Amino acid sequence: MWSRGHAAEDWPATMYGTEDFSELLPYLETLYGVALRFTGDTRDAVALTEKALVMAVVRIHTSVTPPPPKMALLGALREAYLQSLETAGSSRVGV
Repeated sequence: MWSRGHAAEDWPATMYGTEDFSELLPYLETLYGVALRFTGDTRDAVALTEKALVMAVVRIHTSVTPPPPKMALLGALREAYLQSLETAGSSRVGV
């Protein structure tokens, strides 16, 4: 696993502190609820929620002016969902 010079097992802790996630945690239930509405399936909703969480953390850390946590999460969820639709649509084209 890619590790920026750290042991693979400790890379999340060295890249992101617990404060990075603590501001996002209050919104995870909302994020999952919206993901479940989008997908209609619990497994897909969990996967979409996880992807959105990672995308939001990256967005917050790479943005010059980071968005508020809830906006970052919901924006990332929307983007992840649209990407999943594009991927599903492109796999059906060849059928």
